[in-house]
Amino acid sequence: MVNVVERPGDVKRAAMRAIGEQIAEEGAHFDAAMHRLLTHIREFDAGSGWGHAGAQSCAHWPSWRVGWSLGTGREHVRVGRRLDELPRVDEALRQGTLSYAKARAMTRVATPATEELLLSFALVSTGAQLETICRKLRAVQRLSKATVREVDEDRRVTRRDLDDGMVRIEVTLRPEEAVMVMAAIETQAKANARANAAVTERDEDGRATNVSAETRRRRFDRADALVSIAQAVLRGDKPERAPVEVMMTVSREALTTTTGSGNDLDAIERVGLFVDGPAFPRKRRSGSPATAPSSKWSRTRRAIHSRPDGGAARSRRRCGGH
Repeated sequence: MVNVVERPGDVKRAAMRAIGEQIAEEGAHFDAAMHRLLTHIREFDAGSGWGHAGAQSCAHWPSWRVGWSLGTGREHVRVGRRLDELPRVDEALRQGTLSYAKARAMTRVATPATEELLLSFALVSTGAQLETICRKLRAVQRLSKATVREVDEDRRVTRRDLDDGMVRIEVTLRPEEAVMVMAAIETQAKANARANAAVTERDEDGRATNVSAETRRRRFDRADALVSIAQAVLRGDKPERAPVEVMMTVSREALTTTTGSGNDLDAIERVGLFVDGPAFPRKRRSGSPATAPSSKWSRTRRAIHSRPDGGAARSRRRCGGH
């Protein structure tokens, strides 16, 4: 008889297999216990037990009594109700042969006519695979009953402000529209990458060096491409104009207030407002005479004084252009 010496890893692998089997067994017990919980929730909901306790709904009662979130409570109530309509799925969950995750996915789409087919898929697929099957089946069921107008109403653009200050923009389009939009973004991203590839970098001695291939790959950015498309639309027929617009409102009193020199231009320089002028106040050397207002400013001032309501003057200028 030959004695086989066990390798050091064999003992550990055997121990891990035993733990894995124990996890699977405890998972089956958990699913069976979940079935009992869902059955009790269904009975509690049907008997309005939550109302006798003064809760707003059956989902609010476990939020108070068990500590669940409202979303968790609503989902358990929904699954419990649907299991009453799907006896095969209910029995599989009771025996522990079907996990709660799979049962929950099936209750979203299964009917008495389709539960047997879905159950056969569930017994040979993973939980993630069954989630995908049920999600696609739900989409087919929804679209088969929807009209063209209802499908068009699903097209939308939504904005969501994130906690870190960034903004998430989500777009829902038809497949052919999405292909067109993505093609435009890809084309712009490639154009930006080609433009960036021509840029040179300077070393410590000031000599030009070629941009590395890794840097070029990083510069292919779809987000930058989308921003570039938006900037091009906002610039319109003036490519040199910056897409950001700044609106400045100054009261008539601020515009007409004079300083000790008696020149209105000093007050204008103090507030930093120039019609078709620079973005910052002009600096004048001490002792130099004040320049006369431009003809365009004179026309603007006359228009302000002629307003019967004595309202505020509004000037518009664009950052980096006019």
